[in-house]
Amino acid sequence: MPLGLEAGAVTALPPRERRLVPRNLFGRPRPLWTLTGPILPAGGLWSTCRTLSQVVTGLLVDRRLGPPAPTWQRGSSITWHNGATRGSSVIAAAHDDGRWIVLHRLGAGDATDDLARKTLLADPRRAAGHEHHHHTERVTGSVVRIAWFAWLVQHVDEFGHDDGPLRASIGTGAVLLTAALLGLTLHRNRPAAIAVASLTCALGIAWLAFH
Repeated sequence: MPLGLEAGAVTALPPRERRLVPRNLFGRPRPLWTLTGPILPAGGLWSTCRTLSQVVTGLLVDRRLGPPAPTWQRGSSITWHNGATRGSSVIAAAHDDGRWIVLHRLGAGDATDDLARKTLLADPRRAAGHEHHHHTERVTGSVVRIAWFAWLVQHVDEFGHDDGPLRASIGTGAVLLTAALLGLTLHRNRPAAIAVASLTCALGIAWLAFH
């Protein structure tokens, strides 16, 4: 097949268990747009990000089928295209120097475009794909959370409501920050994130008031 894709790599009917779909506040899948018939190519086809990356590098980096089609958007040094359906968005882009990115998000398309642009243009010395960049961000975030929780355990008895207004305010801020960090840790499951953050606030404020 063109670009070395395997049969079935792009399909209109992927298995339900393999679909990454947006979810509502309660964690249930949101209804998807129905894109069939003549408009199927406009957003009704599914693939993995790995397959889409193979298409992008084949078309824009290696140019296996010649110059990119006129339907690709062209900037001063970047060729790109984006698209979105309900609650999902994706952008693919390649810089003239060989750097490229494929970014898929469950969320608004504008944020996806901005994140891709910042990532692709952040440092011209970084390798195509920017896997190291994202890995570093995840590691850094984990280190910050671990450091914060370690500090909190050491000083948990120092900031009660009976320790004066200043320490009480610091304790309240610490509780709210801890709730926010726990919520961010569980951001892929929004209902769980909200529940854990709320419970942390309630228990933390109660601890400050009565310990």
